[in-house]
Formats: sequence, structure tokens, C-alpha cells
Amino acid sequence: MSEFIRRVMSGEDRSVKGVALRLATSMIEPGYAIVMRGRNAMYDWGMLRKKGLGRPVISVGNITTGGTGKTPMVRWLAERLGESGVAVLLRGYKGARDGKSDEEMLLAEGLGDKAIVEAGSSRADSGARVLAAKPGVKAFILDDGFQHRQVARDFDLVLVNAADPFGYERVLPRGMLREPLAGLKRADAVVVTRSDQVSRNVLEKIEERIRRCNPDVAIYHARHALVGLVSSRQGRRDLQELQTTRFFAFAGIGNPESFGEQLQELGDENFVGRHWFADHHDYSQRDLDDVVEEARQKNAGFLVTTEKDWVKISRLEAPAEMGIYRVEMEMRFAEGDEERLLGQILQAIGSG
Repeated sequence: MSEFIRRVMSGEDRSVKGVALRLATSMIEPGYAIVMRGRNAMYDWGMLRKKGLGRPVISVGNITTGGTGKTPMVRWLAERLGESGVAVLLRGYKGARDGKSDEEMLLAEGLGDKAIVEAGSSRADSGARVLAAKPGVKAFILDDGFQHRQVARDFDLVLVNAADPFGYERVLPRGMLREPLAGLKRADAVVVTRSDQVSRNVLEKIEERIRRCNPDVAIYHARHALVGLVSSRQGRRDLQELQTTRFFAFAGIGNPESFGEQLQELGDENFVGRHWFADHHDYSQRDLDDVVEEARQKNAGFLVTTEKDWVKISRLEAPAEMGIYRVEMEMRFAEGDEERLLGQILQAIGSG
């Protein structure tokens, strides 16, 4: 999401253009909200049928657009369930190339043989393909599955970004909510991600808002921890080098500002510049060349990007004199929350 759109949605942009856009999107918003409420009601009342996949299904999703950290959470869950046989089902996104989206490539590379990763326009068809090839699969994980109600699930895990939790309390296109907040009543558990980026008081207010929609839901807390720098050419570098070498960052993800804040904390004055692209940006050689030139002008020693961006630029010609490092990221939970969440999921799918 561009900074301009964010400022329009939040109401910060008071220009004539910003006010006009808010007025126009506010006129569309009620219709979208009615459609989503009606669709959810039809599934809740059984008027629209859900299709079972023949195995327990865990959905990982969110209620706002982008930036909550679904991919690291899906990877964490697949790694924990991998020994019992699990498959991740996801759909494609814009930016897909060679028939694979960046999320699919990132998960396939990160999980290796720990889990099957299958993408397609129909999650039900993808599940059927997986079972035909690997009948020993014990469970499915739906990536970005909260609004994908055509598939029945045994557990709905919803992620809420603490730094921007409720999409300005407005549904698309006026805000960032993919459906009205009342949809949280379907969640079996909520993980408040990036919980280290806000105060305890803010976390308490977020929890209060969640419980107004779902009083009994289990709430957990996690953060996205940067754990290392990796390059296909230069190998691995310690994060401490961000404190000793000038670097330039670029990314095309849902919430690049949070990524930038983490780098700023680690690198301080050595973080000399950044270039944020739109979410799911499909990089061209020109894009990479432009970023490299910006970094050169800032006298940066190397470039830093996310794992999701790395899978899309790996096919491009990288500069020989300047390394490009991807930041390894892991999901880290508040004390005791990892075990409690995993136990709740295992109990729900009959493996506890």
C-alpha cells in the first residue's frame, strides 16, 4: 500500500484529492459491507455449503489486507506439524511468474521436504490433487483462508497486526478491512503479531476490541524476529554488521514500514536509505538497477530485502560489487503462547 493511500484511508490527507477519494470510497463501502455480511450469513445458516477436504483443515488468515505476517505463521505451523504429514494450500497472487506466486516459492523453499506446498485457483481441487499423489497427508493448512469459506475448516487462526490492527475500522475500499470486524466471531484463536512494536496499553486496547467481537476467543502474542542475513553469493552475515556497515533496504510487501522500523532499530545511522514498492511487486531488471543506483548514491555497502522479495529478484542480474542480502525472519511468541497455541490446534484437529 502506498503512503498516499494510507494517508487517505487514515484521514491524514486533507487535500482536495484526499477528501474526494474518501468521499467516493465511503459511498462504495456500505455496499461491500452488505455483500460480505450477506455472504457470511449464508454460510453460517447453511444456505451455502462448505466442502470438506477429507482431512483436518487449519486456516491461517486475517481480517485486513496484507501486512500481518501470514507467510511466517504458515511456515511456523507447517514446521511444527510436518512430522505428521501436512500440506499447505494457497492461491496465486499478482506477481506470479512461471505459474508460481512469490508466497508459493517462499514456502516451498523454506519448508523443503517438511511439507507439501500446492497452489491453485480452487483450494478444494488442490487438496484433491495432494491426496491423490500423497494419501498419507494428515492435515491441510489454508494460507490466507479466513474469507475462503467454500472449504470447511476445523480451526480458524486469525492474525492481527498490532501496529495497524483494524484497518481504520472501515471495510474496503474506504479502509483495509476485508470484511466487517464482526467476522472475528468465527475465529478460534487470534495471534496479535508485531506485538513488540506497541505499548502494553495499546495491546490491551486491541484485545478489548477483539473480545467485543468474540468474547471467548484465545488471544496470543508474537513478533517477527530478524535472525540473520543470507546471500546466495556472499553467504551468511551476522545481523551485527548492520551496526558497522552502511546499507540500503528495498521491499514490496504489505507493511514495509514495520520492516524498515526493525532495520532502523538494528542499524541506526547505518540505515542510509530505502525504496518501498507496492505489495507483491514483480521486479524488472530496471527496478533492481534503479535500487542499486540509489544505494550507490548513498554510499551503501550492501542491499537488504525480505525473503519474499528475494525469491522474485533471484532471477535477475545482481551487481557484482554490491551484495544483496535477504533477512531471515522467524515467528517468536510471548512466553508460553507457542505451546498453548499449538496444543489448542492439535486438540481441534484430533491430534492432541
